[in-house]
Amino acid sequence: MDQLKSTQILQNGRPPLVVSDEQVSLEDLDKYHRTTYANLPPGCQALYHNIAGHNVSLESASFPQLAQAIDYSCRDPRLVCGKILAQKQKKNEFHDKSKTYLRITVGSNLVGQPPSIASSRFASNHIVSLEASAVIKVLYGSIDCSWYDAVQDGREPQQVGKPHKLSKGDVTWLGDKQFQIHKLENNYKTVCITLQCYQFEQSDNEHYEYFDFLDNDLHKDRFVPNSDRSYGELIEELKIEWDRKH
Repeated sequence: MDQLKSTQILQNGRPPLVVSDEQVSLEDLDKYHRTTYANLPPGCQALYHNIAGHNVSLESASFPQLAQAIDYSCRDPRLVCGKILAQKQKKNEFHDKSKTYLRITVGSNLVGQPPSIASSRFASNHIVSLEASAVIKVLYGSIDCSWYDAVQDGREPQQVGKPHKLSKGDVTWLGDKQFQIHKLENNYKTVCITLQCYQFEQSDNEHYEYFDFLDNDLHKDRFVPNSDRSYGELIEELKIEWDRKH
């Protein structure tokens, strides 16, 4: 996708923030700040309905401190989250030790790929490209999202439009014609926790199940976003850590 086409898509396409039809306002419609799920590609609409509900959150009655426990665990390489992050830094997944995050699989494959929680204390500022529809909900903290024109060998991707800050409760989306090439960057003091779901559209007959990215030498590479833990396993380990801490 060339830069001019990407710029036109971001300027003339749909806004990055998604809300329900009860939440959209006249100001949103006038200034096009937010869009409703009805305007998204079919795959994104199904994903949105799976995760947009109020109760899809980290604030459970059984473990109300879950978000804080994840943040606490990420900060110490002796604890479960910090240990996984340290191991992934050694593995050097993106050819840059500072660019890593946790991927926690949630539930079964209800629609498309299983949803996952991505938890980042570090600036996971790699630019990635994927060929699928996606919906991302921020469960805790904030993260900056930017968009780019292409991931190509030997050239720096050109930013398209302005970065957008996403905070707790915000939902954004990636479609087959918009927002595909993006960067999520945690520039804040606390961990950022997002819920991410991916699905191929029915019109997509060739499934490319990789994320493309550029290494520090601008060489194009790819990775498969494998799970670091299941959600249930992580909760059990974090509960033990949190109870021990207190």
